[in-house]
Amino acid sequence: MHRTPIAPRTDPVPTAAGRGEGPDRMHVRDARRSVGPWSVVAWTRLLLACALLSASAAAQFHDLGPDEYAVVKRLTAALRESDVSTLVDLTDFELRQEEGVLRGWATRRWSEFDELEQLELRQSTVEGWLSDDPTFRASAYIWDVRGVDDPDAGRGPMAERHWAQVVLKSLTLARLRDMLVLLSPELQIVDVRFGERYDEGANPLGADGLMPVALQSELDLEPHWAPSVDELERDEAVELVRKLRFAASDDERARTAESLHRIPRAAVTALLVELDRLADEPDSDLSQMGLLDDLLERITGRRSAFVDGPRPNLDPDAIRQLDRAEIDGWRRWHALNVASFVPSPIVDPIDPTFGERTDLAESVDLPRWEQILRERAGAGTSGATASPDTSGRTGTRSGAGTTTGVGSTSGAGSRTGVGSSTGVGTRTGVGSSTGVGSSTGVGSSGAGVGSSGAGAPASGGATPDQPGRPHVVIREPERAPEPTTARSDALTILWGEREVTVAEVAESIPLPVRRALDEWAEAITQLGLRPMLTGCPDQVILGRASDTDLIAAGRVLDRAWELLDPIVPTANGRGPRATVAIVYDQAAGRSAFWSDLLDVLVAKHVLQADFAERVRREPGGVLARSTPLFVQPTWDMAGNAAAGDDEFRLDNELVHKFAQCLLTQRCGQMPGGILWGFGHMAEIRLFGTVYQFNRSGFVSTGDHFDWPRTTRRVLEKRGGKRDFSFSGRVLAAEDHEDLENAQITWALIDYLSVAQLPELQELLLDLAELQSEADPSGSSNVYRGDDAKLRAALSARLSRVDVDAVERHLDRF
Repeated sequence: MHRTPIAPRTDPVPTAAGRGEGPDRMHVRDARRSVGPWSVVAWTRLLLACALLSASAAAQFHDLGPDEYAVVKRLTAALRESDVSTLVDLTDFELRQEEGVLRGWATRRWSEFDELEQLELRQSTVEGWLSDDPTFRASAYIWDVRGVDDPDAGRGPMAERHWAQVVLKSLTLARLRDMLVLLSPELQIVDVRFGERYDEGANPLGADGLMPVALQSELDLEPHWAPSVDELERDEAVELVRKLRFAASDDERARTAESLHRIPRAAVTALLVELDRLADEPDSDLSQMGLLDDLLERITGRRSAFVDGPRPNLDPDAIRQLDRAEIDGWRRWHALNVASFVPSPIVDPIDPTFGERTDLAESVDLPRWEQILRERAGAGTSGATASPDTSGRTGTRSGAGTTTGVGSTSGAGSRTGVGSSTGVGTRTGVGSSTGVGSSTGVGSSGAGVGSSGAGAPASGGATPDQPGRPHVVIREPERAPEPTTARSDALTILWGEREVTVAEVAESIPLPVRRALDEWAEAITQLGLRPMLTGCPDQVILGRASDTDLIAAGRVLDRAWELLDPIVPTANGRGPRATVAIVYDQAAGRSAFWSDLLDVLVAKHVLQADFAERVRREPGGVLARSTPLFVQPTWDMAGNAAAGDDEFRLDNELVHKFAQCLLTQRCGQMPGGILWGFGHMAEIRLFGTVYQFNRSGFVSTGDHFDWPRTTRRVLEKRGGKRDFSFSGRVLAAEDHEDLENAQITWALIDYLSVAQLPELQELLLDLAELQSEADPSGSSNVYRGDDAKLRAALSARLSRVDVDAVERHLDRF
């Protein structure tokens, strides 16, 4: 779309020949995709617009009036300045919610929210507008603006809507971006939507650009399966709906309903298909239809007025008409929202096997580290967990494993993303090499029961003798000698739950941790960080948060170390280094701390200067596996799901990122599927849930929990096929959009860690050698092992793994 901008004039009123004129060209703040109510459907609507708006090609445009144009200019200025107060003043939230109910993306009217909920809704809406594409808005100005005729004139809560289509252009990126603004008759903002970046003349939305999506009478209302629902999940949902209808008891019906709730996207389609079918039967059972309608309402949160039985004041025909109207409302909602709705959380789950483990030790017991390490050293010398005698490699840690159990909680679906090499985002997952973002996820959780496999017998995986391989031995952590430097001696730290100086406990601090403290001593003082040590030799926490939060983080990372330490080997020549976890709370994020921390990370060569500048305005997280270091916010935009109010799991983020750091520190860069597989193993073993995803876009509630059962179904269906191979699935797990391969890779790693630990350790050492050959300096932040050799190594180690044995292993969870 090419529109020639007109030179600025003193007259601010746009004319037909000069859209976008004004006293100046407004610079617009960057905004990422909205996390407000519009966000989860905006992109679905864009697709619907392209597919269904045949009228868009004939859309009527007009010039904006002076009052409309003035509002657009104020909006642009408020976005540029992150002026929350002005955005709130400009927006009619009540009318916005009414419009949302009409269009199907909102489930409740404004009057149904209490005062606190209304405040939170205002906040999430405005913050969503202020969180869209930060690198674009910093240099964006209005390139063009015009009005779009209202496709729904006379319908709904607004008799007359004002649509403004704005085209922004970035001076630095030389690219364009559409912004669509919906105004009420009183010229207050009802909605703001953003399109993707594009080159001039190459708008992916077509010549007309970003357009409003009308309430289409020709919209296909036949229930359809969301693209993210695979055949296995669809078949399960259909079977569960049948089981729900013919359940023999209330208990069976309740458990079946909960099972459907845990696969929400497939469930709502299966429920609506069956409800729609029953409505067409002449003598349909209203109570059966009401059962399906009730569960639809429970999963989606959308209110329904379905009549599920006789009423004194209604004859049967009237009831049928009312119910048909309700079903049509479900069909319209489904057509617009099925691919993007956020399911309601499961409250008080019935089946504890779907719960997540949340119990932690009451206190940090420092002396236990001495005992743990002594026991593991003794186990290694006695041969209790000895690996095959191969010569030429330095060793690994191994020893007794830990066991995790089950708990319970719930949640809803989530949006998560992934950085590659260096990435940023306030709603991103763990990045690759250095990723910036604070990860979120919504969802109810599943359960996991398992044990680390250091003490488990090896079966079916005998390692052939190969020249030049050493015996895999225990490495007892080094202890600090008399310090040659006093850089960290004066630091005040949390030692367990006790406040001491480093000098007071220097003899008990493992050498890798002491080195990290010395290296960070100046920055600790400069940034006001609070060191927290638990005695673990492989991690140190530096915090700008409450002592309670830091102690809790220490407990979580301790548990992750206890799980991973006996499993992850140390490749030849790699000395011990403690992972630095920098944890900060929302108060620190709103201060100068984030910017100051970026400066420190640039000075320490953890981040590049240009990247730090791009993310300076948006506090988030950093993952620098090879440093090893990660930065973790303690909060998400709307709260902590562990408290039942959002999609964020701090504990999952901590253990997953630590797992990737520990694996990289000991073995060097690994293929992406392997890294994520170890992180997922830590999450599921400890909590029974997954909240870190190597994928972008919307994440379903069901993706967070019940991985063992889901993966078992996949293996039952795929594992017997001739072209199936674990090595191929591990390599395919690099594709961050494919959750199935990630689940198979996790299951494989978890199985090997229990049943064939030596084989898993030798595989990691094989991959470490290939990386060392390709990157002898160790400077690469991605895996660079020769592709042919990588495939051969994976095939040699994994071709002997029995698919049936992995399936049986998953039954343990």
